[in-house]
Amino acid sequence: MDPIAKIPVKKTIVFSLISGLIIFTLFKTLVSAGDFSSVIRNVSWPYFFIAFSIMVPITFLGVTRWYLILRSIGYNIPYSQIFKIVITGMSLSLIPGRLGDLARSYPLRNSIPIARSISTIVIEKVVDVSVLIFLSGLGLIALNYHKLGSLTLVIAILAVPSLWILNTIGHKISVGGRLTEKLHDAISVLNEVKRRKRIFSLAIFTSCINWILSIAQVYFIFKSIGEVLPFSVVFAFHPLSTFAGLIPITIAGAGTRDSAIIYFFRNFSTPEQSLAVGILYSLQAYWILGLLTIPLLYYFFKD
Repeated sequence: MDPIAKIPVKKTIVFSLISGLIIFTLFKTLVSAGDFSSVIRNVSWPYFFIAFSIMVPITFLGVTRWYLILRSIGYNIPYSQIFKIVITGMSLSLIPGRLGDLARSYPLRNSIPIARSISTIVIEKVVDVSVLIFLSGLGLIALNYHKLGSLTLVIAILAVPSLWILNTIGHKISVGGRLTEKLHDAISVLNEVKRRKRIFSLAIFTSCINWILSIAQVYFIFKSIGEVLPFSVVFAFHPLSTFAGLIPITIAGAGTRDSAIIYFFRNFSTPEQSLAVGILYSLQAYWILGLLTIPLLYYFFKD
C-alpha cells in the first residue's frame, strides 16, 4: 500500500464542503453568530490549556493500545518505533477514508505483512469504539436513561463477537470480496489474541483510561466557555457525540460531531456554547496536532 497514491483528493474536497455546509446550516438555523462570537471571546484560556494538556497522556495511551495489540499477536515491535509511526502519521487523520489509521501499516511493511498489521488496526478500532459505547451506556444509566443505557451496553458487548458473525455471513453469501477478506484476516488475528488474553485485556483497559481522559478533556472545555456541567452528563453524551463524528462523511468529524453535541447537550447548554465546545475539541484533538505534524510526514515515508 502506497499511502501517497491512495490519498483521496476528490473525496477530501467533497467532505470538506460537507463539513462547511453543515456548520453553515447550523449558523442559519440554530446558532446566533453574535452569541457564538461572544462565547469564543470569553473563553477561559487556563481551562482551555488544561483540557489541551490532556492530549499528552491520550496520545501516549493511543500508542500503548496499538503496541499491546501487536504484542498480543506475537509482534515485539519497539515502543519507540510505534510512537514514531503514530506521531508522524497524525496529520493523515485529517484525510477521509481513515487513511491516517490504515497508513500505519506502511512503515511496518518489512516487519509485519500489511494485511496482518491492518487487521490489528481494525481490531484496535473495534475495541476502541466498543469501549466508547460501553462508557456511554454506564453514563446513561447513571442519568436514569435505563433502557437506552442498557441497549448501549448490549451493543458494546456484542461488537467484537459480531466480527465472527459478519465473517461467517460474508463467506456463506460470497459478497464483498475485499471486505470479506479483511474480516477473515481480522478474525485470524483475534484467534491468536486468545493465546495472550492478559496483554489484550491491558489494551482494553488502556482504551478505557484513554476515553475517560477524553471525557475529562471535554468537561474542561465546557468549563473554559463558562458552562459547568455535571461530569456524569459529559460521561454519558460525549461518547455518543464522538461516535457521531466517526460517520465518514466529513473531515475529522467536523460538522457531524458538532451537530451531535448541540443535540445531546441541548438541555444543559445553549447551541452557541455546544458549537464552541465542538470546534474547540476538534482543534485540540485533530487540527492542531494534525497540522503541526505535517512536516513529520517526511520521516513517516522515508523508511
